[in-house]
Amino acid sequence: MNSLRDMARAGANVITVLHQPKYEVFELFDNVLLLGKGGMTVYYGPTSGLEAYFEKRGFPCPPRANPADYYMDVLSGIIPHADNDDWKREDLFEEWMTAEE
Repeated sequence: MNSLRDMARAGANVITVLHQPKYEVFELFDNVLLLGKGGMTVYYGPTSGLEAYFEKRGFPCPPRANPADYYMDVLSGIIPHADNDDWKREDLFEEWMTAEE
């Protein structure tokens, strides 16, 4: 992973797919693209902004949780919304399309 990061920092485009990466690997990414059901974009942006983005939408990542695992559970509908019992995972697509940040 460090080699891929070095290549990206040298100007190469690096695209990779990782399923359930360890937190240490997840932290190495500058940007992350999260896709929901049907390949719909749920988040694309800096890895450092992921937690704030989801927290603002009712999904605060618990302390000591692996963010990669936690957000995959949010995308799959396993994690309930903090305030909205009627929330469904498809709502994340609409959130992304209307997000101002």
